[in-house]
Amino acid sequence: MSTFKIEGKFDFTVLFNLEDQIYSICKPLNKSLKITYFHHCRMFADDSHFSLSTNAPWLKYFYETFFSYIATFENNPQQCFNQITIWKVLHDQYSEKLYRKFSEKYDTDHGITITRRQKDFCDFYHFGTTPNNCGAENIYLNNLPILKNFLFYYHERANKLIQIASRHKTFIPKERGKIWTQSKKEAQNNSLSFSA
Repeated sequence: MSTFKIEGKFDFTVLFNLEDQIYSICKPLNKSLKITYFHHCRMFADDSHFSLSTNAPWLKYFYETFFSYIATFENNPQQCFNQITIWKVLHDQYSEKLYRKFSEKYDTDHGITITRRQKDFCDFYHFGTTPNNCGAENIYLNNLPILKNFLFYYHERANKLIQIASRHKTFIPKERGKIWTQSKKEAQNNSLSFSA
């Protein structure tokens, strides 16, 4: 088994290579609801995950600055449940800092997250729009059937991309402050060795 560690960063090649394809899949959301941002994060019980997004630079920034340790949604996948969350209702200091930076630096705000618990993982679907699109949260809530139908469409269209991303899962052990990436074979073995 060959486990490798990358302190403070990991290989973003898959995320950046698939960004345009994810953006293309999400075009109907932009037309119908003016959604300009989509991020699918799948978290597994062993703290591994993968991400697919229309904004790879934001996720790169997110991981490199270790926001992943304070992210409201991905912090505890074992306790997630099916829910819909409007970002503006998250009032802890970390979420506010995270979303303020997202708005100022990456032109995305007014977000909503749909969380879906599965047997072996939890999916987080983040949707957002530009900061000047005030009231977008009401549009999302009034059009939840469109967002839910989009998720079926997304899984159908992005099936191969999801398979690719799941072969490049990443581990973020909170107690070590390091990010680890492992291959599919290593993920199946589910045995990683951490060094101090």
